[in-house]
Amino acid sequence: KNKYLIVSKAHCGYCVKAAEYLKSKDIDFVKISVSDDEVMDADNFDEFYDEMMSLNEQKTFPVIFIDGKYIGGYTDLIKLV
Repeated sequence: KNKYLIVSKAHCGYCVKAAEYLKSKDIDFVKISVSDDEVMDADNFDEFYDEMMSLNEQKTFPVIFIDGKYIGGYTDLIKLV
């Protein structure tokens, strides 16, 4: 069984679409919001964002991983799943 991770941020339509897409396929996933003030402060967000960008060329959200491997964003997800 594959493990799916969606890294999202607030007010991100494609983040919502990615989660809804996986739900529609009955696929379990973990969603982390980098906008959640309880989880990350501004300094942590900047550091996390820089790390996400260093892992891939993507500059937008969501950032999606399957089994720990970066696969891209929403459109990449629907092509693969």
